[in-house]
Amino acid sequence: MTDETDKLDGSEDESSSNDSTDKQPKYKTGFKKPPKHTQFKPGQSGNPNGRPKRSKNMNTLLSNELDEKIVINEKGKRITITKRETIIKRLVNEAANGNQQAMRTLLSMNGNDNDTQETPIARQSDEEIFSNLVKRYNSSSDEEE
Repeated sequence: MTDETDKLDGSEDESSSNDSTDKQPKYKTGFKKPPKHTQFKPGQSGNPNGRPKRSKNMNTLLSNELDEKIVINEKGKRITITKRETIIKRLVNEAANGNQQAMRTLLSMNGNDNDTQETPIARQSDEEIFSNLVKRYNSSSDEEE
């Protein structure tokens, strides 16, 4: 009986040693090797919702609203223009009809448009820079010869 119990004990030891080798992972975890169950699955992102969108500021909201297209009747025809164009058309028409407030608003808007106008100071300084560059180039080419 002791032999049988020894065999049983021995067989249990062997089976327990086999179980412990089966439980050891084939994939070794460690530095830069996370466990397989925590890794991302193929086709799955780490951030599925993505970065949250920023809230829009007042200028963006106003610009988006003014750039929306609307349909108006002009001279019996339906045309599509932006709300911004509609406001300008109405302001110009009001000023043409003699509305003093519309005239002031229109003239102040026109006076603030300095983006398209060149200032003489900027052109003069550009010409000075260009002439200085030409002089330097000419003097360096004279020294080489």
